[in-house]
Amino acid sequence: MNLGARLALTTSTLLVLLDPAAVVAQEGAAPGSIAGRVVFTGAPPARTRIEPVHAEHVCGVRRPVLSENVVVSQGGGLANVALFLKGVTSAPLPAPRTAHLRQHDCAFVPHVQTVEAGTTLEITNDDRLLHNVHALLDDQVVFNLAMPVRGLRSERVLRDPGIVSIRCDLHGWMHAWVMVVPHPYHATSDADGRFEVGGVPPGTYTLVAWHEEYGTREIAVTVEPGQAARADVAYEPPAAPAPEVAAAGAPDVSAELQGAVAQVRSQIDAMAARLRQERRARVARQGRPLFLRYCASCHGATGDGAGPSARFIGAVPRDFRRGEYEFRMTPSGAIARVEDIYRTITTGVLGTPMPSWRRVLDRSQRMLLAEYLTTLASRYATEEPGTPIAIPREPPNDTASVTRGRALFERMQCEQCHGRTGRGDGPASATLKDDWGNPLLPYDFTEGHFQGGRGGIVIYRAFSTGLSGTPMPSFADFLEPQQRWDLVHFVQSLGRPRSFFERLFGDPAGRMRVP
Repeated sequence: MNLGARLALTTSTLLVLLDPAAVVAQEGAAPGSIAGRVVFTGAPPARTRIEPVHAEHVCGVRRPVLSENVVVSQGGGLANVALFLKGVTSAPLPAPRTAHLRQHDCAFVPHVQTVEAGTTLEITNDDRLLHNVHALLDDQVVFNLAMPVRGLRSERVLRDPGIVSIRCDLHGWMHAWVMVVPHPYHATSDADGRFEVGGVPPGTYTLVAWHEEYGTREIAVTVEPGQAARADVAYEPPAAPAPEVAAAGAPDVSAELQGAVAQVRSQIDAMAARLRQERRARVARQGRPLFLRYCASCHGATGDGAGPSARFIGAVPRDFRRGEYEFRMTPSGAIARVEDIYRTITTGVLGTPMPSWRRVLDRSQRMLLAEYLTTLASRYATEEPGTPIAIPREPPNDTASVTRGRALFERMQCEQCHGRTGRGDGPASATLKDDWGNPLLPYDFTEGHFQGGRGGIVIYRAFSTGLSGTPMPSFADFLEPQQRWDLVHFVQSLGRPRSFFERLFGDPAGRMRVP
């Protein structure tokens, strides 16, 4: 099953997370537990041996690299199945805890785990190799972090219920799944398929099991006071290789998960929500004529990036419905500010068909267009951009800074994507894709300009925030401001000098070289 189909199954699975009618619990009675085993009936599929392209010196040295999407023990136990109780709406969450995710021997360990909302995920790189941790909830980036050095650790809090898919863009076989549940009644099957859910209030429940390849199973289970209930789950080989068909009729989980968040944490202020909606509706009415006139030819009337001119321009236009913008001042995983979108509309994007609109639209029109684009993405109705990053004053761009930057370029293993000389021809470059599945080439630093502009601030910003929708992660957790500036200066030193005509005439489409 491809990754898109797996993500569709995650969406269908957690719709059942909230179902108040499903629980008939006995309050005040001694808690019980649910134990059982997940088994795979029939002949288990063989695990595939993976050839670790451009990572042979680390991956597979101590053990073969094997596929992890289906792991069945000799006794038929199915590992890596996430389980939770359906319909628990009032259970108190335990004190916030820390879960762990390791990058070990070119695999994420554990491959699947379940945690409560509010859990801190501590991420560690055990390999002498650059990895990144690209996490998505449904189709939205949660974070994208660079892990370039062995022993590095980073922490992120998982607040929103759902199934977080995690991948390493440099090593495409590396995937992990973290199910975030709004109550403490969950478990993951071990190597022999066994699991146990403890501390369950007595009552009648539905136990839901989720597997990345085979989807969900549900069984009824009754927990008696102080007793251990037995619940076994069986998976069988799929009858037809079309999981997308099975998931197509499943309802959307997003609204239910947001409801779970609200019940666990706090209620959204109704008045503020109504005011935001009224403003969004007004902006949508006022901005749509501008969008249809100037943008829809490439980006499509709905903002899906499939306009009538898209096939002729040699690039993939942005799909505004996802609310993902590369060039922004907000941290990794956060939505862009309206000011960030306005800046891109104003400056254009060098190296692409996207021109500057400053000569065509006045400031108020560009700002209205930026605000209109936020109405095309549902996440802007519920999320706030957060605090923009601070960019300190640029230190001297001298030989010492460039030398330090060169050392950081090697230490951060930037050559894995960008190549040893910065030409964008690193060993991982041929396999990189964006979040839409389109092939994506790393920047060629020798060109001397970047899609977000030419100035050092543009490069510093990219190192600090990452580029949403692409494999480019944020280095903010691991590089101090001075180190980021040193790396900026080294990258700038790789650029070729501009010709007299380039300096004289600039970009014919008016795209600017500064943010």
